[in-house]
Amino acid sequence: MVEDDPGIHRLFQKALSPQGQVALQASSGEEALKFLQREEVAVVILDIFIPGMGGIKTLKEIKKRFPHLPVIILTGFGTLETAKESMLLGAYDYITKPFDLELVKSLICQAMKGVSLEEPTRRSLKKKVV
Repeated sequence: MVEDDPGIHRLFQKALSPQGQVALQASSGEEALKFLQREEVAVVILDIFIPGMGGIKTLKEIKKRFPHLPVIILTGFGTLETAKESMLLGAYDYITKPFDLELVKSLICQAMKGVSLEEPTRRSLKKKVV
């Protein structure tokens, strides 16, 4: 989870742990890329407005380095333009805050199983959510 709000991270950690999933937290794009270099990750949940390189640039780098890794955009400042750009860059889905936690959990499970929504990229199976 690439999110600078620790409350959102705690919410996801609590929601995902009963399913045996671990929600790692990175508070910047740079930190997320370091996590991805050393951790096996199943799904990335990425906020658009994060410190450092920002969400769109982070998405570009993730898709460049890890093209099969599903990235779900979760943002409080969503626009049609950022939604379109994110999806064209290969985001698995784009969700705005406030969000339905059950919907996001379902998307995470679909992404981990390799279920495509509209297949711009292939998905991979792993164990952790960043």
